[in-house]
Amino acid sequence: MSDANRESAWSDPVRLMRDGGVRMIKLEGGGRQTGIVEVPASHHSALCAHGGLGF
Repeated sequence: MSDANRESAWSDPVRLMRDGGVRMIKLEGGGRQTGIVEVPASHHSALCAHGGLGF
């Protein structure tokens, strides 16, 4: 639930990048996540979308 709200959508990835050496953030979700995705994207973070199969 690191992307449950706009605040954690930035603070959690920052912690993972700083403390864990993470270089890219993988996001899941659909259109309802647009506001959440805008947060790390506005900070020029490397993002990777999860392209799952919706059966």
